[in-house]
Amino acid sequence: MKSLVSVARQPQSITERQDNPAVAGGEESFTACLNRHLRRSNLSLSMVARRSWLDVSYVSRLVNLPCDPLNARSGDHADKRHPRRDTVIRLGLAMQLPMEDMDQLLLAAGYAPLVR
Repeated sequence: MKSLVSVARQPQSITERQDNPAVAGGEESFTACLNRHLRRSNLSLSMVARRSWLDVSYVSRLVNLPCDPLNARSGDHADKRHPRRDTVIRLGLAMQLPMEDMDQLLLAAGYAPLVR
């Protein structure tokens, strides 16, 4: 029988493991980071797209397709899904992220954090 303490420390689901980069064991991809912040913001894709002045299909591709600018695979067309720095900032502003979360999103996309 498992103790209550050991059960409480274990992640409850796969999505919880994906939401927490420390549990996932390492660096978080841009797509995973964007998804995490999108879920926390409780905004729809269309609302984020509207607030950031981006096309909803482009935001959908960023959210749903694997996009890891730091670890692009050979022969992969992931370079088409690498958002520009201003796009990442616009997405963060649309979700009203605090500075620390904005820095996480920028770092996951392969860019330097904002200067303070």
